[in-house]
Amino acid sequence: MLAKDKKEPLLYINQPNIHYPEVNMQSVFSSKKSKPAVKEMQLQFEEQESNAKVDTFKETKLSDVKVAPVENKQEVIEEYEEQQRGHSNPFSKERRSSFKRVKSFKEMNIMERLHYLDHFPHQLPPVACIFECTDVSVKGILINKTDFEIEVKTFDNNVEKMYIADLISVKMIGMR
Repeated sequence: MLAKDKKEPLLYINQPNIHYPEVNMQSVFSSKKSKPAVKEMQLQFEEQESNAKVDTFKETKLSDVKVAPVENKQEVIEEYEEQQRGHSNPFSKERRSSFKRVKSFKEMNIMERLHYLDHFPHQLPPVACIFECTDVSVKGILINKTDFEIEVKTFDNNVEKMYIADLISVKMIGMR
């Protein structure tokens, strides 16, 4: 039988003969393990084991020499337990967030809201708010805050001064 050539799908009726370039890629890889390096690693491992054995032997000798009275042992145990209670276990299953939770704007009181708006990041555009007093409400952006009053720039570029004691609420209405 005749061997059939693999044909790719036709994109259009008069298909041109496309010759794909031959790709020469690496097909074989070999590496040699150096025997001296393996022996050096074994020697270092044996030295570490022997040093560890000597250290544990010294610790057992020293721990046998130091004998404290019964009263001091009880005090030492109590101190140790207090320290353990003070230190948190790194493997405890309690979930603690590494970030401090920030109150939402709705949860803040009026002074916290004014402080937040006064210290709003300069990289972001200012936030428009409604400042409600006992007699009037003003829509605008907080420009300045002092101990007793605030300055609000309204949308028609007027600056309104309001006393903080007269404020009933501060509501955020969104970005301008």
